[in-house]
Amino acid sequence: MTKGRFVFRLITGGYLAYLGIGLIKDALTEMPENYVWYTVAGAVFAVIGLGWLLTGVRIFLKEGLQEPDADQEDEGQEEAPEEAKGDALPENRGDNMIETVEGGNNMEKAEEEKEEQ
Repeated sequence: MTKGRFVFRLITGGYLAYLGIGLIKDALTEMPENYVWYTVAGAVFAVIGLGWLLTGVRIFLKEGLQEPDADQEDEGQEEAPEEAKGDALPENRGDNMIETVEGGNNMEKAEEEKEEQ
């Protein structure tokens, strides 16, 4: 697990657990009309948060921190075939081009040509 992922799991898991426990405490002390729903939502937040937090710590203790390898990142990226590398436009390039007078307003010319079609 990389250092960034470990820190992300600690922060998000801890914050969700904090929110869930706070929601449960508030629901049980203030007892609003639908305190049962607040308690259930708080319990769900607390369980998910503690799960993220504890799995992050467990993976850290099992594997330790790892540096991201350049090889692993390159494996996910496939190279484009030789034919498509230099050709970003479709075959009929002339259909996609709009000729304008130098110094003219290109936006107005493009709108005029669209209206003519």
